[in-house]
Amino acid sequence: MKIAYCLNSIKGFGGIQRVTIVKANSLAEISGNSVYILVTDHQNDFQCELLSPKVTLIDLNIRYYEDDWHKTWKSRVSQFKKRFRHKAALKNVLHELQPDVVIAVGQSEKFFCTKNLRLKSKPIYIREIHFATNYREKLSKSLASKISGKIQSFLDFGLFCRIQYDMIVCLTPEDLKENWKGRKNVVNMPNPLTLVSNDILGKTVEQIREIKKIVAVGRLSYPKNFQSLIRSFKLISDRYPEWKLEIYGEGSDRVLLEQLIIQLTLQKQVFLMGGNDNLGRVLDCASFLVLSSESEGFPLVLLEAMDHWLPVIAYDCQFGPSHIITQDIDGFLVEQNNEVFLADRMQYLMNDAGLRRRMGINAKDKASAFMPQSLAKRWMDLFNLVRRN
Repeated sequence: MKIAYCLNSIKGFGGIQRVTIVKANSLAEISGNSVYILVTDHQNDFQCELLSPKVTLIDLNIRYYEDDWHKTWKSRVSQFKKRFRHKAALKNVLHELQPDVVIAVGQSEKFFCTKNLRLKSKPIYIREIHFATNYREKLSKSLASKISGKIQSFLDFGLFCRIQYDMIVCLTPEDLKENWKGRKNVVNMPNPLTLVSNDILGKTVEQIREIKKIVAVGRLSYPKNFQSLIRSFKLISDRYPEWKLEIYGEGSDRVLLEQLIIQLTLQKQVFLMGGNDNLGRVLDCASFLVLSSESEGFPLVLLEAMDHWLPVIAYDCQFGPSHIITQDIDGFLVEQNNEVFLADRMQYLMNDAGLRRRMGINAKDKASAFMPQSLAKRWMDLFNLVRRN
């Protein structure tokens, strides 16, 4: 089977990029498959070491990222022109490949990789949703933006997706039930693990769990809600001066978070660590992970932490944490923005290394269900089902 993934770039290894690479690699290992990744912006000096040699990377050379995201009339005109080039280049390359499956990952290509493309091979067209479907409304900060978000979501998911794709794939059963009720061309499929746990430190799980360190990972931006996590940690920080909270990531809220840390006199316990290209090592050096997001599509970092023997704590936001965490077994779900109870759950784990070990073992078992090889077989079943129909 010929499978073509289409997206803007695999540079940077954000969640979408890493997941696409892992899925493509796994599908390429299945006998009879040929897997392609078509990108618009692949910098020539960037070598993707994680991409399997069995996957063919094709650069359409559109270069959206050169200047098109600046808010000037020249960049808007340039972006408009490049979209025409993008659609033409996609059609030409896909005509040559004659794929059986075309997957729109959900970036610039999502309005082009549709049934209207009309290729000779008559592939099935699938669109992946890598975020909570109602994200526009969920993250709106004003009534006007919430109304605008609802309208955009209706046009995109309610009309466009209904007629232009053979199948829509969202990430969680909760999202499917709440936002796609009654739709026959929508299924849910979780993301695979993108990290492989290992004992890079030469330590046992028991030794690592004695480390007094909490970690959080994500963009320093409003949806990740790190202000709430820092305020919650403040409630117990005086009782646990030896414990540290490290937050990994960069973003527009850095200055705001730095000011909050100073305001709460947490400079010796809470640290903004910046980006890190070795998340596995970060997780191997932690006691547990906390996710404080306002909204998620599928919080892959929870699974990655669990695969590294870590118990996890998360606000029970839409969507994903409740699909991943089994309450009191491998982690804790906390009512959204209940900072007192979040502090209580952190304190509960901080007090009991034995509990951290037991929950970490359960977490590792849970994560095994999300191995790339297992999910690749589920994707193949889905492809075959849609093709038959």
